[in-house]
Amino acid sequence: MISAALLFLAGTVTLQFFTSLPAWEWSLLLPALLAAVPFLSPVPRYPVIFLLGFLWASHYAHCILDSELLKTLEGRDLEVVGEIASIPEQKGERQRFLFKIEQVMVDGQTAPSPGQVRLSWYRHDEQLFAGDRWRLLVRLKQPHGLMNPGGFDYEGWLFRQGIRATGYVRSGEPNQKLAGNPVWHGIDRIRQEIRDNLKQILADQQTAVGVFIALAVGDRSDIPRETWNAFVATGTSHLVAISGLHIGIVAGLGYWLVNFLWRRSVRLMLVLPAPVAAASGSLFFALVYAALAGFTLPTQRALLMLLVVIGSVLLRRQMGAFYSLALALLVVLVFDPLAVLSPGFWLSFVAVFVILLAMQGRLHGARGLFTWIRVQWMVVLGLIPALVISGMTVSLIAPLVNFVLIPLFSVLLVPLVLGGLLVLHIWPEVAVPVIQFSGILLAYCIDLLIWIAGLPHVSVRADEMDWLESCMVLTGILLLLIPWGLGGKWGGTVLLVAPFIWSGSGVRTNVLELTLLDVGQGLSLMVQTSNHLLLYDAGPKYSEHFNAGSAVVVPYLRSRGLTQIDRLVLSNGDSDHAGCYQSLAAEWDINQVLSGEAQRLGIASIQSCQSGMNWEWDGVEFQFLSPPPESTWRGNDASCVLSIVSGERRILVTGDITQTVESWLMDKNPDLLRSDLVIIPHHGSLTSSSKEFVEAVKARYALVSTGYANRYGFPKAPVIDRWRASGAQVYDTAVSGAIHFAIDAQQALQGPVEHRATQGRYWHDR
Repeated sequence: MISAALLFLAGTVTLQFFTSLPAWEWSLLLPALLAAVPFLSPVPRYPVIFLLGFLWASHYAHCILDSELLKTLEGRDLEVVGEIASIPEQKGERQRFLFKIEQVMVDGQTAPSPGQVRLSWYRHDEQLFAGDRWRLLVRLKQPHGLMNPGGFDYEGWLFRQGIRATGYVRSGEPNQKLAGNPVWHGIDRIRQEIRDNLKQILADQQTAVGVFIALAVGDRSDIPRETWNAFVATGTSHLVAISGLHIGIVAGLGYWLVNFLWRRSVRLMLVLPAPVAAASGSLFFALVYAALAGFTLPTQRALLMLLVVIGSVLLRRQMGAFYSLALALLVVLVFDPLAVLSPGFWLSFVAVFVILLAMQGRLHGARGLFTWIRVQWMVVLGLIPALVISGMTVSLIAPLVNFVLIPLFSVLLVPLVLGGLLVLHIWPEVAVPVIQFSGILLAYCIDLLIWIAGLPHVSVRADEMDWLESCMVLTGILLLLIPWGLGGKWGGTVLLVAPFIWSGSGVRTNVLELTLLDVGQGLSLMVQTSNHLLLYDAGPKYSEHFNAGSAVVVPYLRSRGLTQIDRLVLSNGDSDHAGCYQSLAAEWDINQVLSGEAQRLGIASIQSCQSGMNWEWDGVEFQFLSPPPESTWRGNDASCVLSIVSGERRILVTGDITQTVESWLMDKNPDLLRSDLVIIPHHGSLTSSSKEFVEAVKARYALVSTGYANRYGFPKAPVIDRWRASGAQVYDTAVSGAIHFAIDAQQALQGPVEHRATQGRYWHDR
């Protein structure tokens, strides 16, 4: 069983590295391969099981991708009928929810339904409820996310959730609530009512209410960013996300309660043994709690793992611990082969495996405290490889914090939360004080975690380590986990600790590197010399809860092992260029800030960029060509135009200038415009890129930063045609993701490297 589970897992994982899926016809082999397994000897059976995992994952992925929104329906007004399939999230004027579409109408004709979509409804005063049926006027687009090194894979997340389109509700007469009786989504309605009640009861405990709701119904949308970051930095985020720990706690409570009551009745004992009844009861309690959590993917995995353990009790069969774990792994992969794309999947199974390894032969005697400490230490060590591979945060104090908080949550907080909810509608006089007391206790825990997270060297992000440092960590962990008798503990300790104490980026071999990040409808350009970093524009701020600075720029800097920005140029004061400055400055060291609209931005110590300003870094020359000192230009025309020269190679960065500035540049600095690479002005707007300017630049490569299916229709086709007619190869971040170029020591221009092409997988939009 163990070898079969691991081979099936290997086949499933292998598929996830493919850029496109095998033809669906290969899935027809699944029945024949499955039927052949029992009749094969071990050696030929192994590749067959591997192939079963590969083809089953491929079939499962095809079933999801086949419901893709038709490309021809993107950006069009669609009239859809369906039901709200999740608890709506309220963020300011926006309500966001999952919507299960039953019917699609466009221009009076029926169109294929994409199934479950993610919708936003802005400035809608009426509160939405899970399970309600609606007829809505919407605009949809295929799943498409920002693609950058070190960034979050939004398209992969949507794919794992089975969401095949995103969009928003438009104002119009078709928007009306329909009659209906929600049955399945009635559970979500109950969860929504619990959430709203908790917000009222804990109105005075704003610090704790988001975490309390997460523990009660699995909705983490109300947890403040600072609180969540504190849980991540201290290695305790698993205490908030309802998964194996919480399901195990509830199942254990259910087992104890049913076992206690069952043994009090002789008649019941004669009908069914107490352990069997208690196992059934624990499964029932776990199912109820999983339902309250919305049957999320982590709770589903936990339930399947619990079902394997309880099944052995109900069937009265003895199974070894590792055999049970392997069977649970196989069951989870059969039900959801895409679980391997989730870091939570690996963390769950690795944690259980390490716990079983640590508990081997240490279940009895007076060594309970020592065993608990040892388990915590080994779990943290065992999880580091999964965290490193996933690029997540590795907490250096997780053993100590978990040593205190796991018992606190297991014995006190979770039982108090669920107990308060259980009697809330039966005995509110008792339930409300219990919930409020739990909120106060939880608030103290959160305040303590925030303080701890603020201490220096509490955690390190795995994506800040290079490949050599990662290998040192993984080798050190291997040496620490092997039996003591084999030695190597001191060497393992040194290898594990060294990268966290000393971390530095690798030696740079290129003279200049340039990366145009994929920030949507905005701009952010990284320019790196051997020892310096210039960031041209910080990207757009989309809302109070999402901005390109935190989501794109900072993760990219971390993935490159960079520690500070030597010079930040905010080309103009528009939000798509300077909107992320505050969030970026809060997380990163910035030595100097310049802008074409310094007074408009109101940033302390900011300087104005002016034509003629120049400097040199590591042999690379930088010079501003515009705006002139006497300029009265505002907005787009005030953009800092930057020329970068490395040997014979030239790069021109134009910001949002219009044809007015283009004409001025051709009059004042015609010899400085000719470039190997240019950032197309104003995202490809018709107000820029005049024919004369394009001919003057005569670029080999022309890059444009735009948002996918943006409302402006950028880049405009005539603009792209002009650049191509001049001989330039045009690349768009909306299509390519982040675009990387480098100039090596021999002055050869290397690139482009398109992140969507090099790192794309079968679920990514092409």
